[in-house]
Amino acid sequence: MERQILVPLDGSPLAELALPQAVAMAQAIGSGLTLIRVIRPTAAHEIIGFHSKSRDLRWMDEIGPAHEYLTAVAGRLRATGLQVSTRIEEGDPAERIVARADYERSIALIAMATHGRSGLRRWLMGSVAEKVLYATPKPLLLVRIRKETTPQEIGALTYTRILVPLDVSSLAEQALDAARTIAAATGAALTLVSVTPTFEDLASIADGLSLDWIEDEYKAQQREAASYLAEKEKQLAEQGIPVGSRVLAGDPAEEILRAATLERADLIVMATHGRSGIQRLWYGSVASRIIQAAELPVLLIRPVESEEGAAEDSAAHRAESMTQGG
Repeated sequence: MERQILVPLDGSPLAELALPQAVAMAQAIGSGLTLIRVIRPTAAHEIIGFHSKSRDLRWMDEIGPAHEYLTAVAGRLRATGLQVSTRIEEGDPAERIVARADYERSIALIAMATHGRSGLRRWLMGSVAEKVLYATPKPLLLVRIRKETTPQEIGALTYTRILVPLDVSSLAEQALDAARTIAAATGAALTLVSVTPTFEDLASIADGLSLDWIEDEYKAQQREAASYLAEKEKQLAEQGIPVGSRVLAGDPAEEILRAATLERADLIVMATHGRSGIQRLWYGSVASRIIQAAELPVLLIRPVESEEGAAEDSAAHRAESMTQGG
């Protein structure tokens, strides 16, 4: 079964600005594209009921234009040599996107813009993307779209440098498997980044402890991060993947974004971690802040936490599933 990337579209030109990234990712992992358009029912028709005549007429009025739209977009995408299919569904967009991704085993990841309409509805896709992020276990490629975003030619984009934030944990490391897969397919170089607290950060939380202890702890965390990244660099280099690393100190989101600019990265690949209660991302709000501020696309991998090393096994399986069917 050929892998597929699920691409939600809302019929707007802004939402379509995510297509070049979806095509580049599909070419990198050897997948096809599935375009999905979700028609949201009005409150009145939800009350009337699914089998009402008026609801059926409304559905017929909207399904025709939606079909024509998706057919036209699919035609442009097939010119790149990709296999493209389309789907039209009715319901809450986020719920239908997540349900489709869960139901179709062939869906390797979801690629979508964070918002797709102007004016008062400009945050529609942003709201949908946020709901999808918290609900789906599938990898999610988010493309932050602004009004000033310059359209890119579909099929011309490729990845040259990928930034991978790591926090010296097996959970964050699961993003490295996906990044390795993309780099191996495209020839892109990887930059591994680990951010530690600054001396001032440690001092602010180490009330009553000596400055010597704080300095020793700061240096120890820097050494641990450097040793960890050096080990990962060696493993990747042995696989023929160009790789470098940076150990930074400061606010994690700010330092990661700064490194992406300095490295001229065109993709960030990082892990998220869903905890109990209010869903939170790796390093708390770091991934969320990066999504909001990054000028480049972010591929989010939700890691699997398990006992006795099962997380590492799951990471390898997830990376393999991005390139193979079944």
